[in-house]
Amino acid sequence: MAKKEITAIEEMEKRYADGWWNCIAKVKVERAGNDFFYMGWKIYPEMPEGYFEDKNTGSPLSRTIFIINGSPLRGGKRALLYTQQSNTTEKTK
Repeated sequence: MAKKEITAIEEMEKRYADGWWNCIAKVKVERAGNDFFYMGWKIYPEMPEGYFEDKNTGSPLSRTIFIINGSPLRGGKRALLYTQQSNTTEKTK
């Protein structure tokens, strides 16, 4: 039987239902409708069009990376991208 692939939003909702937000309540993960937010930054389940990874900034929240859509000095917006946990593990010999 093949394992069903779940989308990032389904994984986020499952983790939220399992108490993900409760475990890290002190870092203020909030939910508004179907959207998740951390300290005012939206957490996207997939990379939105026009955004790219901000490699100059480390993410403050597990399983997320910072993304931006331009220079923050010129009005670009910063957000977080949720990265799914990989189900594959490589064996080293």
